[in-house]
Amino acid sequence: MDIDMAALRALEREKDLSLSVVLDAIEQALLIAYQRTEGSYARARVELDRSTGHVVVWAKERHVDEDGTVTFGEDIDDTPTDFGRIAAATARQVILQRLRDAEDEQKYGEFVGKEGDLVSGRPTGPRARRRPRRPREARGPDAPCRAGARRALRAR
Repeated sequence: MDIDMAALRALEREKDLSLSVVLDAIEQALLIAYQRTEGSYARARVELDRSTGHVVVWAKERHVDEDGTVTFGEDIDDTPTDFGRIAAATARQVILQRLRDAEDEQKYGEFVGKEGDLVSGRPTGPRARRRPRRPREARGPDAPCRAGARRALRAR
């Protein structure tokens, strides 16, 4: 399995994150996706070649002796040809969450040195947007204001 490193570098520039953070997130996501596939080994690790983008899943076979002793063999290449639908969706969610966490950590790092200082600003982003209130004229002359609506409810 190969990953397009040019796309990852573009993501690095777009999100202003280091490439190692992006690659670590992908390795963790692929490991979780591998563990969700049928027939996966319990002891596994994912290696992503940082120059070529080639991904290999290394797993250790578990051996149980007659007396119950558990040993693990040599590393074997157990890279799946493709992940299932659920494993791929899990990997996508893990990658997005790790990238969100990295962005949040980066934003926190910008402001950690300003603790105790008075800063002003305006919240931005999808959660910060509020729908502007329409003026009373645009709502209609008979539309009650919020205070009027509360008074009407108390009077009942």
